[in-house]
Amino acid sequence: ELTALYDTQRSLAVKSNASVKLLSSVCDGACWLAADGLTILESDPHVDEILGCKAAGSNFAGYLLEDEKERFATATAASQARQTQEPVVLLPSALRVEGCRAQQVDLFIEQLQLASGTRQEQSLPGFLVGI
Repeated sequence: ELTALYDTQRSLAVKSNASVKLLSSVCDGACWLAADGLTILESDPHVDEILGCKAAGSNFAGYLLEDEKERFATATAASQARQTQEPVVLLPSALRVEGCRAQQVDLFIEQLQLASGTRQEQSLPGFLVGI
């Protein structure tokens, strides 16, 4: 049983690492959002640089332009409901950066699936977002 747990942990680490590497090859940075699709649990230094601050713990919607917030919420809801067959949702959008200046970006949104029967908690990542 311990061997199976170890193998599962190793597999998850490899998959996570592969996702981040793939995303970093097409994105400037990435952040992990909570299951609510809003709370930034962790951000890499590139995202912090793009947003102009340490983003962890903040609300991702706060960096979106007002008219982009609903589009982002729709994209994350569609991803959660699996209304799309695509593993990653591409959302052209705009972020408010460095003193409210608008920056056009592409957001790559991947909804993370937990093992079946596992309850999604706010402390666990729900989305990986590449910018």
